[in-house]
Amino acid sequence: MNHCKVYLYRRTVKLKSKSVRYWCLKWHDSQGRQQTEQIGKCGVMTRAEAESLRMEKEIAIGGGEISRDKPKQITIAEFAEIHAERMAGRRGAATMNSYRIAFDHAKAILGESTRIDKLDLGSVHRLENELLKGRKPSTVAQIMTTFISTMKRAVTWGFLHQNPAQDYEALRVEGRETRVYTSAEVSAMLDKDKIGGWWFAFLRLLADSGLRLNEALNLRWSDVDLDEGTVSIRPRDADTFSTDGKTLVMPRFSVKAKASIRTIPITPRAVVELRRLEVQSDTPYLFVSLKELTRAQSRIMPDGSMKPARYLMDHLLEGLHQIQTRAGVAHGRLHDFRSTCLTRLASAGIPMHELQRLAGHSDISTTARHYLTLEESSADRVRAALASVA
Repeated sequence: MNHCKVYLYRRTVKLKSKSVRYWCLKWHDSQGRQQTEQIGKCGVMTRAEAESLRMEKEIAIGGGEISRDKPKQITIAEFAEIHAERMAGRRGAATMNSYRIAFDHAKAILGESTRIDKLDLGSVHRLENELLKGRKPSTVAQIMTTFISTMKRAVTWGFLHQNPAQDYEALRVEGRETRVYTSAEVSAMLDKDKIGGWWFAFLRLLADSGLRLNEALNLRWSDVDLDEGTVSIRPRDADTFSTDGKTLVMPRFSVKAKASIRTIPITPRAVVELRRLEVQSDTPYLFVSLKELTRAQSRIMPDGSMKPARYLMDHLLEGLHQIQTRAGVAHGRLHDFRSTCLTRLASAGIPMHELQRLAGHSDISTTARHYLTLEESSADRVRAALASVA
């Protein structure tokens, strides 16, 4: 009897004014030639319906039997191993780690010996409810999104007839409001006599450049041209250092998107502080010392994929909050310096496309939606204008 595996995929067809996506099937015939068949339009036909047609086709081609390489029963633990094997090399280390975390939670809560074909919407809700005990909703939402994506692949790969979470309503998480520090707040925090040279240089660069925290922490002195007053953001491989008989690793740095690879100007006052910092530096990095790298070493992933922002965040945030408490400023995030910088540049009349380039955003709507809010002075001008119109 002939056993043949049929695969389901989506194909995009470009028409004159728009693009349309179709569900398609592909398989190899008895002579090894690839065959394809278009079965329906995405959106009109659900994935479950398309998968049903795929199975029917597989049965028909196989002479009445589903191909033997399709497991009829598979546990969460077994699927986790299969998923890791098939996705290896297709996703980055950070994404693979998020898959592992999602499966670890699913195995702990739902049972690693539980068959995935026995999972239903109730199982998904149980997973969510247990995760919400002691975790932030935003964290739970990320884990759930990752787990559901793996169940979608279980359907695509033929391990399930339908996704047990197909009717699941994603956990709603309130978006964090963008905060812009006022000029008075920035001045109060940047009191060099109270915060010291390292913090002063670090916060000055964040406030004057709009860099992401992870970008700033991964800056090397070779990325900085103090004569020209520029810094360059670019990916790099992991670095290895030897000190006191110990080998330390600075994990590799990858940018968020191609647009994040950029060279941006920095202010003369930031250049002055960086020149002072350079004299004291004991690593090729501006803001990561041997002491901090040693402290963080124990939290590096075996593949060296964890970002410095991950394992230095607690230390940095604690330090920022201490500075803000002394300055009488409400506690905020280091990322708020990025929002403050971009908003001030917008208020100064810098065009939106220039702000997008400086921020390293692929989509200009991201710049407008998340980072550009009214400063206090601008809000006062708007209120005055509205009052005069009234």
